[in-house]
Amino acid sequence: MTVGGIAVATRNRIIRAFGRHGAFSEGESKNLKELGLQRLSCGIFKHMLRKKIIIKTNDDRYYMDKMYCERLLRRTRIVRPIALAFLFVIIALIAGIVFCYFK
Repeated sequence: MTVGGIAVATRNRIIRAFGRHGAFSEGESKNLKELGLQRLSCGIFKHMLRKKIIIKTNDDRYYMDKMYCERLLRRTRIVRPIALAFLFVIIALIAGIVFCYFK
């Protein structure tokens, strides 16, 4: 698995953990042990904290901003196909130039 694939899998694991436990508000917040993420020490979680996707309460409990997370996932679903299409066009152009050059 590539580094990007590992990052996406880790992000999805974190999102699923919050979803399973319904931790979407301060009143429903959970600690990392309750979420099953106690051994998680990765940059993805810290990034989600910085972006305010995951919010830390005063008593070391966490909850997820559900609306922000949904917007992030929706944007990812839109951007990825566009990026792949752009990459395909660039490769096709390069292949066409190489083919014409060696013809």
